[in-house]
Amino acid sequence: MYEKRFENILTQQLTISCRKWKQSLTAEKTKKNIRVYPRHIRTLYNRKLVLWRLYRRDKTNSIVKSKYEAAVSDCKSAVRRHELYLENKVIEDNNLGSFYRFVNKKLTVRSGVGTLSDANGSHVTDDIDKANLLNNYFASVGVADDGTKPVITGTTDNQKTDRIDTVIFDSDKLFKVANKIKTKSKYSCDVEGYPVMLLLNVLHVLSGPLSTIYNTFMSIGKIPTSWKRAIITPIYKKGEASAAANYRPVSITSVFCKLMERVIVADLSDHLLRTGYFGKSQHGFITGRSTVTNLLESLSDWTLAIDSKIQTTAIYVDFSRAFDTVSHPKLKMKLSDIGIQGKLLETISDFLTCRTQKTRVGKCLSESLPVISGVIQGSCLGPLLFLIYVNDLLNCFENGITVKLYADDVKLYTRVTCTADEVNLQNSINKLENWAAIWQLKVSTPKCGVLHIANRIPTNTCTYSMDNSRLPSYKVMRDLGVEVDERVKFSAHINKIVRNASIRSALILKCFQSRDAAMLVRAFKTYVRPILEYNSQIWNPHYVRDILAIESVQRRFSKKLWGTRNLTYEQRLERLGLDRLDVRRIRADLMLTYKILFGHLRVDSSQFFIASDDKRTRGHNYKLRVPIAKTDARKHFFSCRVVKIWNELPKTVNFLAHKVLETVSKS
Repeated sequence: MYEKRFENILTQQLTISCRKWKQSLTAEKTKKNIRVYPRHIRTLYNRKLVLWRLYRRDKTNSIVKSKYEAAVSDCKSAVRRHELYLENKVIEDNNLGSFYRFVNKKLTVRSGVGTLSDANGSHVTDDIDKANLLNNYFASVGVADDGTKPVITGTTDNQKTDRIDTVIFDSDKLFKVANKIKTKSKYSCDVEGYPVMLLLNVLHVLSGPLSTIYNTFMSIGKIPTSWKRAIITPIYKKGEASAAANYRPVSITSVFCKLMERVIVADLSDHLLRTGYFGKSQHGFITGRSTVTNLLESLSDWTLAIDSKIQTTAIYVDFSRAFDTVSHPKLKMKLSDIGIQGKLLETISDFLTCRTQKTRVGKCLSESLPVISGVIQGSCLGPLLFLIYVNDLLNCFENGITVKLYADDVKLYTRVTCTADEVNLQNSINKLENWAAIWQLKVSTPKCGVLHIANRIPTNTCTYSMDNSRLPSYKVMRDLGVEVDERVKFSAHINKIVRNASIRSALILKCFQSRDAAMLVRAFKTYVRPILEYNSQIWNPHYVRDILAIESVQRRFSKKLWGTRNLTYEQRLERLGLDRLDVRRIRADLMLTYKILFGHLRVDSSQFFIASDDKRTRGHNYKLRVPIAKTDARKHFFSCRVVKIWNELPKTVNFLAHKVLETVSKS
């Protein structure tokens, strides 16, 4: 009944309020898919085809040959001039959306899913066969529940008694969460074919009826069956492209269901953060935490150990298809254990059960298959449910073991000074394996590894094992996108990002005929500079060779632009409106310091900064204490290198920071 009512209201509003917009959308989409050149280019192309037919009949005719070659040249020149015109038009329009779509079209290789190999080793080339193959694999990853009811540890009485049993929907909440919906294109549609932008354009009309419908669904603890269907877009990760296991399933679901999910996630996250459910070690999908906070806390411990001449051993653990193998009955147990009760629990349970999926390759859809486990990748509620599922993992480890999580990425580390520390670390690995077996998550042993961190050659190189297999030891490990070596020097990471950024900048210069500085600089800022600045607060170099290597990417790029060849590097930057990359890294350090000191991040500021108690300082008495460091790894760590720069800021800024630190220390 409620599904029918929803469909009627939606159809009515789309028909009455959005007829013209929908018609224009269809017309633009049709026009977009057809590449139409101007009439003079089509005329030249047709003339080239006529001459080609004549030349093909008699290739000895020199007159026809010369006319054909001239027609080819004219056609290429006309196309080149037209492409240049389009590039200039992108600049003149001054529309960021148009610019990004234009650059993405140039830089992105749209190969889709290539030839796949099935279980027998046969090649699969047809799109419908590839879609069915991938869909069968994604469905086979699911794990049926074993029927056990494990004991959940670590839940406090406050979390159990502080219940949340429903979510109230209203227009204000819908507008608030709708503003956060992002879409790459106005043509993007959900699983039912409704354009996402269409919802945003008519939300002022639909907010009232949608609130009523959402509240009705919450009151009965069920959602429509159509909202449980998903169309999977396979995203290639890495490895052999012909293997189905190397593709990640990203689900396209109903946009109306996503809107409902966002409201539930907002209220549920506030409840869990208020009750202190998430441990301090979990940094994924939580406001105020990120890959930066995860790496900062880890490297702070590691550099302190290096400064004390103590070795740290870190174990990197990777779960295989973690999001797809979450047991639904066990997840419901954990939801109930932390105070999620009543109709909210029934709604989430109904959201997880009786789901179906199809896989799209090209324009072909596979057959529909049931989903027996997992949280939906591509949904809004999925990441939060996964965090709830793995949160009690933090309670499984021995004393002295530090654990850091980012969603399903886990690393354990401890200071190793004797055999007892090595045994303690191995016991923690065994407990992690036992926890994974109880909760039906599989550890991908080949993707796990050991990193021995020390200022000199590691002395304690004990062999650690998992699943009766020896864990390999590496000199460099990829940690949340940053290459961390055993001496915390980051040279391997810098070499990698310089190589990738150089390739990307050369590709930009190759793709564009125009040498218009405005367009190319914007492309550089968007597609090259993020590679050179991702988590720069972690690896900010101090070796001159590394600083020059990073700066050389921007130096070479700026020299290729029109009118800058005879200028010095500083003059080129001034003309192009760019800053030196080392200056931008200092700015990023100061911004992160500000966020930590003033509580914009969910980290313990006392772990990184201490207010100075020295009253004899020059300038003012509100400076941060300069840490004492012996080794280069500690001297150039974020919290040590940024203090001197921060203390040179105006007195007002330091006064506020000092007061904040005093409040934190007293609490």
